[in-house]
Amino acid sequence: MAAAFLFGAVSCENGFEDLNVDPFNPTETSVNFLFNNVIASLRYERNEKLYLNGQKVYQWSQLGVSTQEEPNQVNDLGRDPVWTDLFNETRNIREIYKRLDEYTGDQERMTNRRALINILYAYKALRVTDVYGDLPYSEAGQGISETEQIFRPKYDTQESIYRAALDDLKWAVDNIVVDPSATTPSGESYFTYGPTETLFGNDMLRWKRLANALRLRYALRMSNVDQGGAQAIISDVLQGGLDGLPQGHEDMFAFGNDWNNVGPDIYWAFEFFFGIRMGENAWAHMTENDNVDGSGIIDPRVYVYFEPNIDNEWIPAPQNPAEQTQRGGEPYNSNRRDEPDGFDFRGTYSGFNFYLVQNNDKGHEFHLAYPEVCFLLAEIYQRGLASGDAQEWYEKGVRASIEKWYTFGSTTHINWANPPAMPDDAAIEAFLQHPKIAYDAANGLTLIHTQRWLDLMLQPQEAWHLSRRSGLIPMLAVQNAVSGVDEPAPRRLRYPEDERNNNLSNYETQVSKMSGGDELSTRVWWDVN
Repeated sequence: MAAAFLFGAVSCENGFEDLNVDPFNPTETSVNFLFNNVIASLRYERNEKLYLNGQKVYQWSQLGVSTQEEPNQVNDLGRDPVWTDLFNETRNIREIYKRLDEYTGDQERMTNRRALINILYAYKALRVTDVYGDLPYSEAGQGISETEQIFRPKYDTQESIYRAALDDLKWAVDNIVVDPSATTPSGESYFTYGPTETLFGNDMLRWKRLANALRLRYALRMSNVDQGGAQAIISDVLQGGLDGLPQGHEDMFAFGNDWNNVGPDIYWAFEFFFGIRMGENAWAHMTENDNVDGSGIIDPRVYVYFEPNIDNEWIPAPQNPAEQTQRGGEPYNSNRRDEPDGFDFRGTYSGFNFYLVQNNDKGHEFHLAYPEVCFLLAEIYQRGLASGDAQEWYEKGVRASIEKWYTFGSTTHINWANPPAMPDDAAIEAFLQHPKIAYDAANGLTLIHTQRWLDLMLQPQEAWHLSRRSGLIPMLAVQNAVSGVDEPAPRRLRYPEDERNNNLSNYETQVSKMSGGDELSTRVWWDVN
């Protein structure tokens, strides 16, 4: 409803008649507002964080454990926001494209505007298609067009969505003008989205780097089903060297303390659903034994990610819900802010770190951070998709992950009782040399994927996609506590109920093409492992 209202508020205005005179006149403001609304929509919706990520995807990715007895039964409140987020904003995105096209001045001035909306639309589409598979794309958002009335859009294949989105990202990289003082061939300045561009502050180099990093992420995701196409994208990204990729934490794609309500949504999701705990799979990869005093911990990120239980012991919850005992406690209760340690709130099993998930205005919602770029390059070099040193980038990724979590994950607006200190270089080097972590070319890909998986602690959907795509991260058996039957993690989400109600003909045509039907076990295009 909010997106529809926003569209209605601006659709009656004319195009860009005066933009060649004043790029910040009132006509321009409405377009900037549209663009900023698209940026804001990239954040994970609060019900998505609670009902999908918290209750389900942490279990599926095995970064954590959920208390749900039926771990694959997805509440509509968690499933639907992923879908509606794309289609509500597609209307605004198409309106932005329309206004760019209608500008009667020098179209070259719109280059950076077009590049930025290409990047956002590509990311939104790729993010949603990875969850559902095939979906309406080419006809989506056109139901309110002045020239076309497409209220029931047809479905596009995930393969075609990937190719279109990756082409849009390439166009952005090839055309974006990074020099803020550059002028068009006619001598005019390039337009930006002005002060409403709240992600990178109109720094076009950072936008270009983001687009290239996204190209690597999604090229690798499709590489098992189309290695040739993936390698062509990778070669194009890397042909000019690594300067076109994020260079450090300053280039990360995240929402932080400039965004109101980022933190409240995080702590609300955990506080509302007390059931998520540290799981035995993540724990096994971060320790060398199960000593409850924590003496077996080898990974310094444990102290940012998790905390001991009510008895001050490190005890992971069994990954299989059928093996779990009463866990008790309310470890994410915000009342703990008044109790430095809050042991009375903790339950039988170790939970996620209270200070990490209770973060408020200084919290960070990561979408693509620097460690992931390092691990992407490590995988590319490990697989021989380009020439480079896989070990170097694997170790850079681990270092960057530790730095990221101690710098951003442990930065909190509330008083963190006894916060862990950032490990020094010697401690990080010792970690890198530990037998469970030390790079070994023969096992390199598993190591790279495992460390990338662990770095995605607040990005469970990305971790779920990685585990499906790679098939290399060891997964423990999970049993439905009601039926007693082993229940593998879903390969996708079912389409929302509203699709059946409002787009039935296209929905039925789509389902008839799916070998497994509209089921959780049906694989998406790139999922062949």
